[in-house]
Amino acid sequence: QAQHAITKMENGGDGPDGAYHWVQEGSEVTVTVPLKGSYRARELDVQLKPSSMRVATKAGEVFIEGDLGGVINTEDSTWYIDGTTMEMQLAKSQQKDWRSLIRGHPEVDLEMIEGSKYLDDGLLKRIQREKKEREAQQAKEAEGEAKE
Repeated sequence: QAQHAITKMENGGDGPDGAYHWVQEGSEVTVTVPLKGSYRARELDVQLKPSSMRVATKAGEVFIEGDLGGVINTEDSTWYIDGTTMEMQLAKSQQKDWRSLIRGHPEVDLEMIEGSKYLDDGLLKRIQREKKEREAQQAKEAEGEAKE
């Protein structure tokens, strides 16, 4: 079961094992990729396609690869390297929120994020805590039923 990491007003999250961090706002997705070392642009293999992406070294070390959570306009999407970090600006084809940057990676709770725009921090944290407690209780009940 995917874990939902939610920060008020931040519509995005982290990839598996901290492989990347992403945030979406309107028709743009910003992706930050910590590179394991210092690279020049020509040492990287960056493939941006309308519904998939791959970021790897030419030697074959893959940083991100998979089907995107939505569709991008590759002509308006850019990337650059700043030291040991790659920054990407992906232009969405539609101004629709994505549940994840890469399909199958941790998802954001879009309903909670939309609702958080109208709540104060204390109330939002309480709602998040209660939701986690309900999910844990449901998992425990399901586990109990499986043993019977």
